[in-house]
Amino acid sequence: MLKGLLLSLADFFYPPLCANCGKAAEKSGHLCLECRERSFLVRSYNAADIGLEYLDAVMVLSNYRYGLQEILHKIKFFGQKELTGVLLEELQVLWEFSGEKELEKLLPNYVSDISFATVPTDKERLLQRGYDLPQLLFEDWAENAGFKKSQCLKSVQQGRSMSLRECRERRI
Repeated sequence: MLKGLLLSLADFFYPPLCANCGKAAEKSGHLCLECRERSFLVRSYNAADIGLEYLDAVMVLSNYRYGLQEILHKIKFFGQKELTGVLLEELQVLWEFSGEKELEKLLPNYVSDISFATVPTDKERLLQRGYDLPQLLFEDWAENAGFKKSQCLKSVQQGRSMSLRECRERRI
């Protein structure tokens, strides 16, 4: 209770700002409504159609460039690991807004038997950061959503950072 009171006082004197654009937000470090709306971009693919023959489907929950990119960069490149909770909350909003419905359309026969997989951080980045960001972000979320954890993916492109690559290079 005391913590809530202190946070309310802090918000009164220092209004919460969007992690992306700096405008007013519900909670400090989260996205404002405008950035959150721009980040909604659920896309799903039949995995075989995009060359991933061992998966049934691939789903993307957000438009990376609007808000989530900024939060991810703060975590990855500036060591602000405390923002993983913020990012996780934002992803949960995206999931609840449209992800569940999209999943039911994409895989209607498998909704109760979904495995969740992340691409693991390569060894060099893992040593630099001291943690596997995808695992840190999504493992608890997937478990709470009722998904099984699968370790069927591996990182095959090491070396140059993904943030320095062109969009087409990231897809390879």
